[in-house]
Amino acid sequence: MEFFKTSSTELETDPEPATEKIEPIGAPGRLRKYGWLSRLRSYFIFDPLIWLYTVVFGLVSIPASFFGDPERILHGFARWWSWLIMKTIFSPVKVTGLEKIDTAVAHVYAVNHGSALDIPVLYVHLPFQ
Repeated sequence: MEFFKTSSTELETDPEPATEKIEPIGAPGRLRKYGWLSRLRSYFIFDPLIWLYTVVFGLVSIPASFFGDPERILHGFARWWSWLIMKTIFSPVKVTGLEKIDTAVAHVYAVNHGSALDIPVLYVHLPFQ
């Protein structure tokens, strides 16, 4: 096999073709981690409950925001909504390092949406608004 050399790199000029077969993610015959029962449970139990929580808390929070401190009230509704979602889907979360957060200083938390649960997890487990 020939190589092209420069002062800092070494590049192949004649690469060999790949020998292993690459299967697409949705390929038939590929083992799935969760079966149809899990999907049915999500479609008919978890999803409707989460929609119900969202609609109820959304409708109740709008008029409630006109009384008292609206930011505190809305944040409280968001925390309850998040707590219900986390309890409904039986998702255990272990939080470490909360004692290292200085609550006297403002912070910005940027989540990268690794899943649909990062927002509820933050609302439930951060001890402040």
